[in-house]
Amino acid sequence: MHDESLRPTLILPDWPAPSPVQAFVTTRESGPSQGPYAGFNPALHVGDDPAMVAQVRELLAAEVDDGRPLAWLDQVHGTQVVDAFDVCHAEDRPDAPPRADACISTGTGQACVVMTADCLPVLFCDRQGTRVGVAHAGWRGLVEGVLEATIEEFKRQFSTSSGQLLVNDEPVEAIEDEDIDPTQITRSVRG
Repeated sequence: MHDESLRPTLILPDWPAPSPVQAFVTTRESGPSQGPYAGFNPALHVGDDPAMVAQVRELLAAEVDDGRPLAWLDQVHGTQVVDAFDVCHAEDRPDAPPRADACISTGTGQACVVMTADCLPVLFCDRQGTRVGVAHAGWRGLVEGVLEATIEEFKRQFSTSSGQLLVNDEPVEAIEDEDIDPTQITRSVRG
């Protein structure tokens, strides 16, 4: 049982995702990390105490609340997209997450995760709620095409048409038809 005062503060997205899709964003308002990392810091790469990061990641897993492994990424502000199943079941790199900035999944056996500081999470799902994804969207990733790469990976892996995908609160066709600039998508996350 975890100390309730350490639970993360959650922001639930207001988007038209089907009911099977569950998503949340955490803040740094609470958590065990101390000093310059005070609060809820799940990042191993910034110099925080690994024991504190491990505790934060356990707290995050508890919020998912069903024992699924979390698909952690080594984010590099690029366009690489990976499948959460492959990340969570990779025997060749159990302690080294893949270098990627987006994650997709067709199953309920794992959860997609991205970390953001001054970047934003962009949420994806199909209209049935059977396929989900998230992209780490900063200015470099947006310029390089991380959102477009994620959409293309949905199409390639799942034969999902653009008309069946939602990105935050917009249909994918709007992005592909250039009716919406990808930076507008990230603004919609901020509100």
